[in-house]
Amino acid sequence: MPGVVKRSSAKANTHLKQAADLGSYGAMINLAATTFRREDVTQTQTAVKYATLAHHYATGKTVNNANLLLGDIFQKTKQQDENGFGPSLNLATHYLGLVVKNDPNAFNGVAASQYSRVLMEKSENLFGDRCMSGLNEIPRAVYWMRKSLAAGNLDAKGVISRMESMETGKCSACGMTEEESDKKFLRCGRCKIYWYCSKKCQLAAWEAGHKVDCKSTFC
Repeated sequence: MPGVVKRSSAKANTHLKQAADLGSYGAMINLAATTFRREDVTQTQTAVKYATLAHHYATGKTVNNANLLLGDIFQKTKQQDENGFGPSLNLATHYLGLVVKNDPNAFNGVAASQYSRVLMEKSENLFGDRCMSGLNEIPRAVYWMRKSLAAGNLDAKGVISRMESMETGKCSACGMTEEESDKKFLRCGRCKIYWYCSKKCQLAAWEAGHKVDCKSTFC
């Protein structure tokens, strides 16, 4: 039909790239978001390039958009090229950590939730079911999921329940279960994740590294 402009994602990206190369922050973010493809390393590299430029051009809390996108890209991209570019939970943790440090309630708690999930994934990849004291990310992950819920992300409620139930019923220090003991277990009053069969075990775990894990809830 005469006078009707046809949709073209290719032309849209061309114009976005032109605007981004001229320094438009909004164009940088939009171009990064539209070019990110989990299964396409070349497209992902382009997305990272423009999201990183947006990170540097941003002022105030607008930088959160770029950092959230960078965290999302490095967490979810699948492929890795011959030079090692690809998924990185360390970089995802870094950029998402910048978002929640800048604004704990960013995006109505979605950023805190994603940050928590990346910490959990990173912990599982490193340690499996048994985390090393002093390097345990789980208390921090739960802390930020609780922050997410407080910021209005109601989806976090069920996640928190699952997180808290992971260690319920067993002593974090010696491994004894409540079924094997006739004592009432003690719960860490700060992180509210780990349980202990006695004050002795609680103190031993604290000195072994839980005091580091429990206090390092912030970024």
